[in-house]
Amino acid sequence: MEELQRKSPATLWAAAFQSSHDGIAVYSADGVLLSCNRAWDKAWEHISGLKGYSDWIGKSRVERRRLLGYRGPELINEAIAQRSPSSTVLVNSNGDLLLTTASPHYDSKGTLEYIVMNVRNLTYLNYLKDHLAQNECFFNQRDDLLTQRAFTLLKASGVAEIKVVSPAMRNVILLAGQLAALDMTVLLCGETGTGKQVIARLIHGLSRRAQKSFVQINCGAIPDGLVESELFGYQAGAFTGSVSAGKQGLIQSADGGTLFLDEIGELPLSSQAKLLKFLDDKLISPLGSVKATAVDVRILAATNRNLHELVKAGSFRDDLLYRLEVIPLVIPPLRERREEILPLAESFLFEFNRDAGQESCISNELRSLLMSYDFPGNVRELKNLVARFAINAKGDQIGLGDLPEWSMDRAARPGPQPVPAATPLAPRSDLLRNRLEEVERGMLEWYASQGLSTHEIARHIGIHHTSVMRKLKKYQIFSNYRKAH
Repeated sequence: MEELQRKSPATLWAAAFQSSHDGIAVYSADGVLLSCNRAWDKAWEHISGLKGYSDWIGKSRVERRRLLGYRGPELINEAIAQRSPSSTVLVNSNGDLLLTTASPHYDSKGTLEYIVMNVRNLTYLNYLKDHLAQNECFFNQRDDLLTQRAFTLLKASGVAEIKVVSPAMRNVILLAGQLAALDMTVLLCGETGTGKQVIARLIHGLSRRAQKSFVQINCGAIPDGLVESELFGYQAGAFTGSVSAGKQGLIQSADGGTLFLDEIGELPLSSQAKLLKFLDDKLISPLGSVKATAVDVRILAATNRNLHELVKAGSFRDDLLYRLEVIPLVIPPLRERREEILPLAESFLFEFNRDAGQESCISNELRSLLMSYDFPGNVRELKNLVARFAINAKGDQIGLGDLPEWSMDRAARPGPQPVPAATPLAPRSDLLRNRLEEVERGMLEWYASQGLSTHEIARHIGIHHTSVMRKLKKYQIFSNYRKAH
């Protein structure tokens, strides 16, 4: 900055003038050549065959015409007569087209001061345009190749729940494919329902451990007092109520394969120290045992929470975070990859139609509504929503009237919303029953996340509270109310 300040404006303008790729020449009002840059000198040489146009500085228009033997009209005269820029196209000795423009410059009183001549190589510009077009074609081909590579990875992994539509998701798949071969710990970050479990299975399916077990542990679904026994197992008689023969822990059941620690941010602080020790030495000691057993597993973890904030709050160990966050992989929410909404909805509806023996399709009005919705529950919410309006459909075309209103605007409403009474349906297949169970699970998960008691959930859904308790246990859903009380 100091060096720039030392330079006078005249020096800077002179540097810009001489460095311009376009040829520039400046004439006085009466046509005397005052200055020209190197590009103009070179351009004039190619136009006339004469060298050293800069040698004519100070010569008048009449002198230049006499030396050239030129008797035709001059561009400068046209510009002065029109009081506006005037242009013509010339052809140089190389066959290039040169756009030459004369622009008159007037002072504040309207008096002509200078005429600025500019010459630009149109042939070179067309070359650049063609070159950019070729590069654009190359980049399009590159995108196509990357997309095809992502499709290949999905097929090789056996994961079919992902649609390669958006560049964001394509890049996630490609990065997951690279990470699969590294056998290192990966932390999957993203909002609820973005597909972290699917990406974890993708990484496992592409790794050298693909033929071994993929064991998923939902750290937030295990009661606090059972986390350690579930993860590490226990010996016979380790504690009151334990299985007499003892139990193998989930970590050991993943030996040789992949251990996926879902919702790692929910792991109780008391269990984090032992998990950290396992990550360091890959040895486990079941409860009640003094013998350590080596376990060979690849660790994948996932969270929808900001672990760094949890560390600041004192609810997550910083040393455990450093061990887990070897390679972070962020999965963008569905609202940031909207081009996937309709393909995913069509895919989910196709599966439902196939299982239920229906031929439903989505109306244009419903398509527009889906594209305008932010999906706070991401892909999981979209899948459950498709199941809901497919079940409610009154005809082959699903319209706005078939859509449960509460499910689309619940993100904008505070508190739990009443659910319309379900119409009894006779399941046509086991697969259809599974779809209905997914809808049931989705409703229970949402009400439970609001901290409602089983009695309150039962009142909203319209079933007995003992049925709610049974279903919560069936789907391994733990209400925030039950955690707090």
